[in-house]
Amino acid sequence: MATLSLCSNLRKAINQKSEHEIQKSIRNLLLHLKSVSSGEQSVWFAVQILLIAYIERFQKPLAQVLADPIFELASSKTNENFVFSRLLPAIVLIPGNRQSEFAQKLLQVASPSSRLCTLSNICSTNHRWPQEIYPVLRLLLNPMGSAHEENEEDQSCAWTSELYIAIVDAFSHQVQENPALTSSTQFANLLLFFLREHRSKLPPCTRPSLSQLAQQHTGFLRKPLCDLVAAICSS
Repeated sequence: MATLSLCSNLRKAINQKSEHEIQKSIRNLLLHLKSVSSGEQSVWFAVQILLIAYIERFQKPLAQVLADPIFELASSKTNENFVFSRLLPAIVLIPGNRQSEFAQKLLQVASPSSRLCTLSNICSTNHRWPQEIYPVLRLLLNPMGSAHEENEEDQSCAWTSELYIAIVDAFSHQVQENPALTSSTQFANLLLFFLREHRSKLPPCTRPSLSQLAQQHTGFLRKPLCDLVAAICSS
């Protein structure tokens, strides 16, 4: 109850302030997080709520005064996990967020484990995928999509069977929630990209869902999608 009350109060504060005032408030919180030696969950919670409300209200690319400190926090071991496990997934799932370019730049410098964390958290939600998320998902589904210099720890980050199952389930859930995706070229292209990149590693238990996704598609990519899924199922 206290959490819901805090969310409500923060959102009311957003609606009563100018864009500049809100930017200043969020930036001050971000700079505070940068200055402390250990993570502060309450401050991060406030940042997440304020930033989501800010993006929903103004629907414009994130100002540099906010993007820069987020990049700095993302490179900090103390705050990296929160940025990629909670903040970034929440941002890219906002309808009309206009943060695709910011998200892709942030993910380009993220470690493989952070990118997989973001992907996993996006796939575990029930939110509909907004248009802006497709380039972000394509980057996340690309196993070579990070510019981060790998070390031994990064190389141990695996695309597990559990993650593959979650990804396929997420594709299926999107179609269930939004049947219009059965004719979406953008959706089919993303699914094709995922299958081509990971076809040899997909668990057998995902095949029924993949077959259903391919058969349900009504657009011009139906045949290549069905052919690819058939090849995967017969391998």
